[in-house]
Amino acid sequence: MGIKLYYTTVTASRTVKSQQAEVMRILESKSIQYELIDISVGGELRDEMRSKAGNPSAVPPQLFNEDQYCGVRT
Repeated sequence: MGIKLYYTTVTASRTVKSQQAEVMRILESKSIQYELIDISVGGELRDEMRSKAGNPSAVPPQLFNEDQYCGVRT
């Protein structure tokens, strides 16, 4: 699958939850298939997301097409 969405199921931030839900809603409304990658299951996934995004302090949601960084909704 080409589109990968890095997200988290563990956050106290309403902003992060809202942004994640909005990205998922947009992808689903356009019938775009995507893979969810939950960074809360391990620090290595968070580090992978940050490395791919080129930002050591990146937070979810982060969107990629394969390994090409597509950005984040802000």
